[in-house]
Amino acid sequence: MTPELPEPIAPAPPASPLAVAILGSGRMAEVHAAALAANPRFGRLVAVHGRNAPAAKKLAKAHGARATSELAEVLADPLVQAVVIATPTLTHRSLVQSALDAGKHVLVEKPLALSSAEAGEIVRAAEAQERVVMVAHCVRWFHEVQALLGKLEQIGRPRVARASRVAGNPGGWYIDAQQSGGICFDLMVHDFDLLLWWFGAVERVHALAASRDAKYPEMYAQVVLRHTSGVLSYVEGSWLHPDGFATRVELAGAEGLLRFEMPETKPLRFVPLAEKKAKKQGAEIPESPFRRSPYELQMEAFLAAAICGAPAPVSARAGFEAVAVAEAARASIASGQPCRPAAMPSSPRARKGARS
Repeated sequence: MTPELPEPIAPAPPASPLAVAILGSGRMAEVHAAALAANPRFGRLVAVHGRNAPAAKKLAKAHGARATSELAEVLADPLVQAVVIATPTLTHRSLVQSALDAGKHVLVEKPLALSSAEAGEIVRAAEAQERVVMVAHCVRWFHEVQALLGKLEQIGRPRVARASRVAGNPGGWYIDAQQSGGICFDLMVHDFDLLLWWFGAVERVHALAASRDAKYPEMYAQVVLRHTSGVLSYVEGSWLHPDGFATRVELAGAEGLLRFEMPETKPLRFVPLAEKKAKKQGAEIPESPFRRSPYELQMEAFLAAAICGAPAPVSARAGFEAVAVAEAARASIASGQPCRPAAMPSSPRARKGARS
């Protein structure tokens, strides 16, 4: 079965847009604030909470919102209906729990948590509440990915996938594994999520890592995933790339190959095996750069789900799966042996129906 994005929810604009608070004041908080501003019929930024007071005030002022250093004030405000969590991964579990306890809908930055145990706690809390909890795996909304999905059936039965995501050293808390989980959690988790979405659960993970700095031993990693569907995925991640950000995906099947590359938006190319053997160029699908930002589309999906009470397009369970693979990769790096991802938590309904 070919994976696909859920059909867009098109609710009637509410009498007043959903009031949203952003927790965090860094780069991703700015991105989410801009995405929210691009969806004025459905949401509006009313508050920014951040430890960096000047940055929080600057972001709030730019969007006509208020800044506060008091988290309790934001969560206790009955006018705030949803929160966007754009803080270091170390804080995600406690902030999601606090937001749910306060009755708020939640959009939380990837990765969902620093461990499968914490991610499991979030899954259970999310499913116990009648609120939307969505993980911001933004790459699902990238136009190249959506174009690729539309052509996935053409390759026939999938056999092998290759993904590469490389960038320069981000510095700060990103490379501190205690706060971010390191490269497997913070960078490569994008590709883990896509590959899980496309090819299903992963049963085995084997990984290795390298670095030029003993203090940060996981600046480059290679990870091999064996999916229960039989697909093998090879994933490369690097924070040592001298030319900045770039990403590449190749999907090979019985009938052909799909490939896309960035940093620049390039055509998605499908190369049928018959044409490859005949040395003919495959068909190209041009992609226009004049499109809505994937972050705008992601925000729209979150707001629509919250307004309608619909399931989140990227659920806490999907976030758990990506975290479990990242965790298994780090365990494999440490042990030098293949590892299995942690099992998905049982649902509250399943536990209620179980025999004592």
